[in-house]
Amino acid sequence: MIRKKKISFGALSVVFLLAATLLSSCGNSGTDSSTVPVTVSTIKVQMSPESDGSDYVGTIEESFGTTLSFETAGNIQHLYVKEGQQVSKGQLLASLNESTAQNAYNIAKATLDRAEDGYNRSKELYNNRSLSELKWIEIQTTLVQAQSAEAIAKKNLQDCKLYAPVSGVISSLEIEQGMNVIPFQPVAKVVDINKLNVKVSIPENEIASVTIGQKAVIIVSALNNETVTGTITERGIEADILSHCYDVKIAIANPEKKMLPGMVCRVIVDRNAESRMAIHVPANSVQLSNDGRKYVWTVKNGKASRVFINTGNLSGNNVVVESGLNEGDVVITEGWQKVSEGCEVK
Repeated sequence: MIRKKKISFGALSVVFLLAATLLSSCGNSGTDSSTVPVTVSTIKVQMSPESDGSDYVGTIEESFGTTLSFETAGNIQHLYVKEGQQVSKGQLLASLNESTAQNAYNIAKATLDRAEDGYNRSKELYNNRSLSELKWIEIQTTLVQAQSAEAIAKKNLQDCKLYAPVSGVISSLEIEQGMNVIPFQPVAKVVDINKLNVKVSIPENEIASVTIGQKAVIIVSALNNETVTGTITERGIEADILSHCYDVKIAIANPEKKMLPGMVCRVIVDRNAESRMAIHVPANSVQLSNDGRKYVWTVKNGKASRVFINTGNLSGNNVVVESGLNEGDVVITEGWQKVSEGCEVK
């Protein structure tokens, strides 16, 4: 009996040892998993206009653009610019092979020189009444014809060069070196991007509230939500047959030349939009604590931190944050369900 009890105690010792080992192993596993950062999605909050509902989608356009062409036919001998290049007024853009035009001008110039010489010689004879009136008129006509031919040949020679009529950017280039062109064939377009227009369509039930001179806020998502203020300069008076919307144009300045024609932007038409700047966060990122206070999860030094906020009006899918957040704060928008105070996030 004594031997049996010893065996029982020995067996129990083994069981307790195994259990302790398993518990220790589970504890270490839990500790390792807690150090794995939680994957979340975030946004960096910034100030943007608080919308009252007058929100539209617009497209940036050039305020001035001109299509260029040669006035004479020929072969492109030199191309001095590329698409997207900044050019100055009077800058040489391209030139045609001038050999034919140069020869034609040389002939016209020689003909003019001969006509002028004949005119000067005949004038003395005419003044001395040694030349008939009919012959004198014929000599004058020959001179005028030579002068006209020389002027045409000179212009054709000058037209072999294409210059920029204004300062701007080459927005399109339709030619290549060695290509043949005909008169007035579009070869390039120069646009001025220092000043731009935003074209937006306003529904018929809202156009009455839009007036020329009214301010509008433009937000360009392609440029990290860069915001500029513009002025309404044009308001259409004829609605689109299908959409029943009126075209409105807003003039904006573009001194840094970052905004480009074709960019899509958000347009807020509001007299007070410029002064009502606020922080917006996605409405679904705002949570409610047990005591009824609103909060969001933010990221500070790679760790989750709860920040209590006061909210204002809804703006689409976003909500205005009146207090609690500062511009530049990083807010968790997805994955906040898995975080807790102080846990590491990535």
